[in-house]
Amino acid sequence: MRRVYFLGLLALVAAGEAAANDGQRLLTVTLDPGAPSVRVEDRLPVTPATGFDLLLLPAFTLEASGDDDAVRRVETVGPEPGRDLTRWRVALQAGDTNVTLRYGGALARLEPEGDPRRVLGRRAPAAAPEGSYLPAESGWYALTPFAPAGYTLTLHLPAGQRGVVPGDLVEEVADGGGTVARFAFPVSEDGIDLVAGPYGVRESHAGTVRIRTYFGADVADLAQDYLALSARYVERFAALIGPYPFTGFSVVASPLPTGLAMPGFTYVGARVLRLPFIRTTSLPHEVLHNWWGNGVRVDWQRGNWSEGLTTYLADYALRAEEGPAAARELRLAWLRDQNALAPGSVEPLRRFTARRHGASQIVGYQRAAYLFLMLEERIGTPAFTAAIRALWRDHRFREAAWADLEQAFATAAGTSLGRFFAEWLDRTEVPELSLADVRVEGTRLRLTVAQGTPPFALRVPVRVQTETGEDSLSLALDGTTATLDRTFAARVRAVAVDPDYRLLRRLAPAELPPILREAMVNPATRVLVLAAGDDYRRAALALAERVLDAPPAVAATDASGPLLVVGPAAAVAEFRHARRLAQLPGELPAGGEVRAWAERGLDGAPLFLVQAADAAGLQSALRALPHYGRASLVALEGGRVTLNRVWPPGPSPLQWRQAD
Repeated sequence: MRRVYFLGLLALVAAGEAAANDGQRLLTVTLDPGAPSVRVEDRLPVTPATGFDLLLLPAFTLEASGDDDAVRRVETVGPEPGRDLTRWRVALQAGDTNVTLRYGGALARLEPEGDPRRVLGRRAPAAAPEGSYLPAESGWYALTPFAPAGYTLTLHLPAGQRGVVPGDLVEEVADGGGTVARFAFPVSEDGIDLVAGPYGVRESHAGTVRIRTYFGADVADLAQDYLALSARYVERFAALIGPYPFTGFSVVASPLPTGLAMPGFTYVGARVLRLPFIRTTSLPHEVLHNWWGNGVRVDWQRGNWSEGLTTYLADYALRAEEGPAAARELRLAWLRDQNALAPGSVEPLRRFTARRHGASQIVGYQRAAYLFLMLEERIGTPAFTAAIRALWRDHRFREAAWADLEQAFATAAGTSLGRFFAEWLDRTEVPELSLADVRVEGTRLRLTVAQGTPPFALRVPVRVQTETGEDSLSLALDGTTATLDRTFAARVRAVAVDPDYRLLRRLAPAELPPILREAMVNPATRVLVLAAGDDYRRAALALAERVLDAPPAVAATDASGPLLVVGPAAAVAEFRHARRLAQLPGELPAGGEVRAWAERGLDGAPLFLVQAADAAGLQSALRALPHYGRASLVALEGGRVTLNRVWPPGPSPLQWRQAD
């Protein structure tokens, strides 16, 4: 059902102006996507002072007036170092409690981009009739040194356009003359992102929470599904954590390949919305960010914990509901990703602030999610749930750092967690376990497990198979070794240490088949193109730029170390023969426009081989291939993945079985 709130335009604007009387910021924004340009009238409450500085886009002009409507002096200070912004200085008069700023100008024209990493790094606001994205901190509105106690924003758009900003949708008029919508954000702002486009709006509810989709005609058929799932996730997380913090949640389709969470809405690429897995992975993840990240805010100076907690409570929890096998598969995939990180190439988890490339995502999302998995198993689910509820209750619309999370969990568990958090947040390496000794005498087992130095404090899962069943145990490993000495009711037949991958640890080589991500995230990976012709070379380098974290550097023909090797079938076969590479663990598929697979060289360095007959084939793989880093083998036809496989692992050295 589409519900629009019809009020007179003058009444709507006048109602918004009253909000400035309570110390809130009042903005009136007129966006013209066709120009493209934006004009803003911005009434700011100020404390008594002689003036203040603000930042705006360099192309913008600025005027200011005080409470008496008289013009106040403004002047440009100059470019802001390190940012594409201009610093302005606004003079005030004695007694000014508010200042009204009028500014605006031309915007860049938004053009869809193929590389999500470029979009995530975007800072310049851009607009077009097909879609507009004005990110917070980009200077499209005045960035000031003080934060008013919330804001009211009235957004004017031309006919056929609808827009969203963070906050509660208070009123909206949409007719042939255009759209005017008023949003209210009740607490100090954490940045105002503005998105708009030629959207049709559908609406439903999750209790009192308004759920909306802002979808173009190309994805309008998906609206009902996204409405139903969004409502389900809002209700799920509210029951787990506490009440949803806003009056509404919206899913907004983007012409860009984005997946961003803002207070009260998510901005997701229209092409991505059609992918079936998005509805059970990205969508719940972005809904949950309204609690973690937008509700309880991140203290960026002391690290970003919200991505890991959101990944654990959304992505992992939903996978675990599919069953133990699905959860185990995801944990193993995460460990393979962790093992793909070159030693010494990543920062500690405590220093993670935002996803910049694949390696940072592995640390900030997956390693952090593993921290919460191990933490819940250490303190128990009741204490874990009590802690996240307390964190929400005590820090809602306030910043929280890792230290605040440690305190919440320690209080709920009634024990110190200082060593646990210090080890997993401040160390870059992960434990590497081995079976130091296994002795079995009938029903008696003596098992010694070892790890490197300095040791972690671990609780190592051990599964013992006897002639009559299985026993699951936990071995405390605080030093370099620990021994389990126990007699069972029946003869011991087999032992497995951490068989379900519940510990964040370094996999043994036998447990770790090569995957594409090993070369993708290795900063030393270089590109070797095995074909002549400028078109093929350009396409190969374009593919390298998409799949590698580091800017691609071209390798010599005899180069060693991590390599991305691209060429036609005969050239790739000749490369493998010259390098004396071992037989692959599985068969390569016959035919296929593009085939990509992972191997390791004789020196153990990761190899990422891409076989394609021509430049057109490589170009067709640009969009899909970067998303298959967890695979060992990928085949594509016409840009569509037709095969996605992981090479079979060998026997784990952490398992022992009695000889028959």
